[in-house]
This record gives sequence, structure tokens and C-alpha cells, in this order.
Amino acid sequence: MASVDLGKSPIEVRHMIWLSSITDDEPEVCLLWPVVLHERHGLDALKFTQPLLVDTGFPVAMHVCRESRAVLRNEKLSGLRFRPSSAAGCPVPYREFQPALDTLYWGGENLDAMAPTINDMIITARETPVLELVESLAIELPWGMHPPDALGYYRPLFFPALHTLSLVLPDSTSSMTSRLRRGFRQPARRCRLRRISAEEGARIKVCADVLMGNETDESAEVPLVPEGLSMALSCLKIEEELIGEVLCIELNLAGGDDTDTTVYAREPEVIAQTFIEYQKDGSWKEICAERTFVEFGEMVRSGAYVPLAERPDPREVRVNDIDGAFDVVYDAGDATADSADFVVGFSPSDYFLDGGYRADGSPGGGGTAE
Repeated sequence: MASVDLGKSPIEVRHMIWLSSITDDEPEVCLLWPVVLHERHGLDALKFTQPLLVDTGFPVAMHVCRESRAVLRNEKLSGLRFRPSSAAGCPVPYREFQPALDTLYWGGENLDAMAPTINDMIITARETPVLELVESLAIELPWGMHPPDALGYYRPLFFPALHTLSLVLPDSTSSMTSRLRRGFRQPARRCRLRRISAEEGARIKVCADVLMGNETDESAEVPLVPEGLSMALSCLKIEEELIGEVLCIELNLAGGDDTDTTVYAREPEVIAQTFIEYQKDGSWKEICAERTFVEFGEMVRSGAYVPLAERPDPREVRVNDIDGAFDVVYDAGDATADSADFVVGFSPSDYFLDGGYRADGSPGGGGTAE
């Protein structure tokens, strides 16, 4: 077959070739920003930045030549939109969040703060109508994860259309059997969620108290019995179904309509997933195991407070780059229930910009008191 010299082809033909490299939208993950919400600054500080956007991949023609890149970066020709990214060092493509296609991720660092009371949840739900359309939700496990409360009773206020609930682990191999509350920072770059297989789930051990978010007295000698992740998810599913049945009965007694009871009765599929982050060589890698920390409660771990009115437009700059850096403040893998020296000097009223405490009790990341 004879080769074709694209340089001699009509410009209209070349443009058609470059534009044909644009593929249909694929499922992506929407990372809320700011990563850390500051509850003490009032309700406005608990609102995530909108509009909700997702990163997308570069069309293959972006790597062909200068002309192909110019055509694809021309929004009028390609329909693609780009925004500057300090992490990537170049403009990166994005699109608006599609609630029927994409997954909305709520990390442990903002899950509890998003809705400290039922009234706050109602306000947030009314001001964010897109939540009513979300079909796939991902939540970090185990930090901040209280399924019976956050999803059993309140879920219909936020996510009446929810079909899939993903509990996100830092990786596909690590077990979670420590009493210490171990969290992880979400990826800073474009990422996806990979489902943890049944075989992997059988090898991962978790404790019911960790999964369910039950508070236990660490000084008490109450054994935590590890079980396979797959079995724990099944138990969680049963508990969610029981809560839904109880609420349907309560709504019927209170004179609720059929729509209310249908929403409460419909339970989403519960699965376990982990993040994979896009690498420069084109591969995808589990990254969050390298971004774990031990959480101490009422502490800001990163990101200075930015008033709602002063936050940058996420369409003009990739806001997730702003607080995407991670500084290891304590090795959760070496922690035990008795190793409390790393909290020396800690007070719930102390807040540090780049979070946590080091093993010697000093603030992590060189942060200063806010």
C-alpha cells in the first residue's frame, strides 16, 4: 500500500484526521476541591468548588505534530477544553462532570465536614442539585466512613439516584486491622478507580469496627477480629438494607409518599476499589499506599483556608494541583495502639497547614499555626 504524505493533503482533510482522534467520553473520577474543608470557618467553608469537572485523556493526535495540537486546542474546531496545570507543566484537557457516567469521590478529609448536621446536609443538597443525579459515588475507607449514618439515613437527601457505592482503599493488598485511624491523600493527577477483585478482597483483612466506623476504647482489651474484605462488604450491605427497611416503615407511619419509600428501599451495589494514577509513560499505577497517614481528629492536614469568594475558577486553573502535594507525617504501618509518642503536645485546637505530627511530636510538613 502506498504511503500518504499528509503534508500535501488539503488542510480540510488533515483537520478531519486530527479531529477523528477525539474519542467518546469515558468514565472518569471527579475529585472534590478543596481536599480539606475547614469546618470552623462556617458553612461557606464547607462547600466544594463548582462547577464539578473531570480530567480527560489527550487525543492521540496531540502527539503527532504542531498543526494537530493547534487544531485540537482550538475549542471552536474540536470542542475540547484545556486548563493550565502546574503539575503537568502544560494545559490539560477537561470536561464537565457527568453524573450518569462519572464517579464522584468524597475523601475522608472532607466527608465528615461536608455535613456535620442534618440541616447542613439539606442546605448542601438544595444548593447542589447535581448530587441528585449522581449514580456512582466513591468514599474513602475507613477514615471518616460511617455508612449507617452518612448513607443509611441521609443518602436519599444527597444521592437519590445512586446505583453504585465504592469503598476506596489505599491499595489492593494492604489489610486494615489497626485501631489507629489510617487515612490516605487522594491522587493529585488524573486518576481512575480500579475494582478490587474477589480474590484480592479475600486476602485483604479488615475489622468490623474499622469498616463500620464504630468507636471503641483503645485502652480496653477488646479484640478486633479480622475478616475478609468481601465478607465485611456483605455484612455492610445487609446492615444498609435493614436500615432502609426501618426507614420505609417510619415513612409509611409518618404518611410519606411512595417516592420517598422507594428511594430509601433501593440500596446501591457496594463494591471495593482503589485509585490508579496516570503515569508519564502512559501506564496506570496504584499510588495512594504512598500517601497514607495516621489521623488525629480535629486537625487540618494540608491546604490553607481559601474563602469561597477567593477560590480560583476550576475552568481557568486545575485547582487539584494547589494542594496535591503530600508529606508523610507518620508511618501508619509501624504504628501500634501503644505508640502514642507521636501525639506529644497535640491539642484538638491546634491546626497546621501541611498537616499532622511527626514521630517527635512536631508539626508535619513544616507547617505553621494557622
